[in-house]
Amino acid sequence: SRQSRAETRCTPNQSPHTEQSYPQMYKLLCAVLLLLILNCECVSTRTNSECVLDWDHSSPDRRPDASRLRLAHFNAEWLFSNCSSAFSGCPWTEAEALAHISRVANYLDQLDADLIHLAEVHDCATIELLLSQMNLGPEYSAYLVPGMDTATGQNVALLSRVDPVSAPWRVNTRTAYPLEQSSCGYERPTAASTTTTTTTATATAATSRTSFTTGTTKHLFARFELSRASEQLPPVRLLLLGLHLLAHPTDPERCAKREAQAQNLVAELRAQLREDEHLVILGDFNDFDETLEDAAGSQPISRVLFSLRELWLSEPSAAATPPAENHRTAEQRQALPLLQNVFSVGQHRPFPGPPLVGTLAPRDTYSAWWDKNGNQVDDGREEHTSIDHILLSNALVDATLLAQYEHAFFEQGDSKLDSDHWPLLVELNLTAIGRAEILPPKAMPPFALYALVAIVLCMILILISMTIYCVRRYKRRRANHRDPAEDAVELMSMDALDEDEDEDDLGSELDDAEADASLSRYERWKKTRERQRAAF
Repeated sequence: SRQSRAETRCTPNQSPHTEQSYPQMYKLLCAVLLLLILNCECVSTRTNSECVLDWDHSSPDRRPDASRLRLAHFNAEWLFSNCSSAFSGCPWTEAEALAHISRVANYLDQLDADLIHLAEVHDCATIELLLSQMNLGPEYSAYLVPGMDTATGQNVALLSRVDPVSAPWRVNTRTAYPLEQSSCGYERPTAASTTTTTTTATATAATSRTSFTTGTTKHLFARFELSRASEQLPPVRLLLLGLHLLAHPTDPERCAKREAQAQNLVAELRAQLREDEHLVILGDFNDFDETLEDAAGSQPISRVLFSLRELWLSEPSAAATPPAENHRTAEQRQALPLLQNVFSVGQHRPFPGPPLVGTLAPRDTYSAWWDKNGNQVDDGREEHTSIDHILLSNALVDATLLAQYEHAFFEQGDSKLDSDHWPLLVELNLTAIGRAEILPPKAMPPFALYALVAIVLCMILILISMTIYCVRRYKRRRANHRDPAEDAVELMSMDALDEDEDEDDLGSELDDAEADASLSRYERWKKTRERQRAAF
């Protein structure tokens, strides 16, 4: 009937909860989307430099020769101004610590390098004291990003005559060990072996290993833009990684942890490195390089140097050998690595710059003294190993003028205040540096791909839901707010239809009754319909 049609059209909403359910669904979808975004952001967190010592230099580049760049690394061995009892292993008394800093300052003055990476540094106060005792100290700015080594309190620091383009930073990511493709021979202990009775100290150590993940506690990243002697040459863009990895090269568990530490750094390098940037990785790797023959003939049991040279990421689903897509085939890697140990190159061909003449002999290839027999005497070649390295991208290797171990600074045993490491020095000819090689494309991590798919699906669901909600709301509003002219036209058409039907019925009734009585009934019925229309 007409009235039933009108009631259907004018009834607001039979379900009062339908309109409220859509905003609730939006809130739920947005919450899921937020959780996905937070999950992606929390995978890799970065910490910027918290220690910057700057002498208000008038120029951001204070190199004496703009056509050269001198890089140095030195593990200064416990460069602490005060060895607190809270730190295990520091060998100095307070007076010895100050004398040690003075000797290190003298060595750094002799190095006269533009970028100096230091390992085993305590804090900013120690660096400030070191610079104050250097004749060249006012030329440098110092950067230190506090690490996570709570046992020793050691950090790495950077002294630079060139101001970085942004604040140095470090990453706090952790990686599970051993890696799927680990070569260390370490296996996680079974549950039965970890529940045996132990002393308090070993129980604490076992508890720390229950997660079987490790971070890279001592490292920093810095980005530089180096001008060259000629204004016609574009600046050299450089990404530098300074590191100090876990000690003991031949210990299987520490080897596995060191491989995981390298993975943390490789992941950040692959995320940060730009196509127009050259790469430098230097520091105390605490590991041997299979491409370098050191004095003791050391061979690595880990893949640390391989991972960093190839920027190689271990993949749980990969086979025992690194897959070609991660990044290159074995033939490509053998033909030309992405990075090269500059001292390994020096063993095969001479560098043009003085003072080196000829290639670097294995007997002179060492950066650290390991007192194997504990007699506190340097017994020579068998105790000389190379665990400090400088890795350069290929264009930088081609521009290398010299690469040398600074053995002339001191001989082990001359003074106990010297370090158990020797400085490393490399000099580059910036005018000979060509275009930065294009590194392999950055592979999107699986978690990022899954998160991206989930975000796209959530956005599609939100758009569909909003469209349905808006259409239904529009229809309800149209039903509740009809145009009076449209209602009048519809009512007139309905009335005309009803009148035609009524006239047909009336004609049949007039055949059986008197016309006057039928007419009077028709008049009464017509007035009733007019009142109903007015009420409607």
